[in-house]
Amino acid sequence: MQTKWYFDKFAEPYLRNKEVLSLKELNQIEDFVNRLVPVKMKQKRFLTQNPKWVKHSFYNGYMSEIAIENYTGTKFIHWKIRDEKESDISDLEFLGLKLGVKTAEYGNLPLVYDYPKTPEIITIIEKPNIVYVIGYATRNMLDYYKSKTYGFGKVMNIKSGFWGFHKLYEFKSMNDLKMLYDNVKINNFNDFKDTVKDYPGTKSFLTFDF
Repeated sequence: MQTKWYFDKFAEPYLRNKEVLSLKELNQIEDFVNRLVPVKMKQKRFLTQNPKWVKHSFYNGYMSEIAIENYTGTKFIHWKIRDEKESDISDLEFLGLKLGVKTAEYGNLPLVYDYPKTPEIITIIEKPNIVYVIGYATRNMLDYYKSKTYGFGKVMNIKSGFWGFHKLYEFKSMNDLKMLYDNVKINNFNDFKDTVKDYPGTKSFLTFDF
């Protein structure tokens, strides 16, 4: 599979926590997304979007969320087609975690908003059934380690490619994730100084103490 040079440099060395989804799980995603997308395409936010790419985005998102459920041993997905008037929230918020999940298919870097509002769990999908649950990114981390150079597609006006894989906080359980989310010191840290030029060439990711 062909990958972009920046994926090989920034993401490949940090692919860890491999989750292999079952055929049953993939069929569940396919069935739900096939029912979800026709509803979404009638909503204002999606009227001008390509149904094929809307389905692709939702499918990948649910792949990552199921992988996180399996990895942490915690169910949080609400298999519900929400009305347009309902608040657009992450299913993780039902666990008290106001954070999102960002993913990209193997070979690309995840796209993050230019002005990130919440922390994110960073994942990489290797089709057809593999997801790497790589780590937790704070808002400040997302804001610093993003670049238009590593972005792609029609959302380039609002999103950039995230390259800070070496700074992600690895977690092993939902309890770990909650402690990261509640750790004020970690989430307020904003003294990042490294640049692409001095990006580490060996595996080194952050650990945390509570």
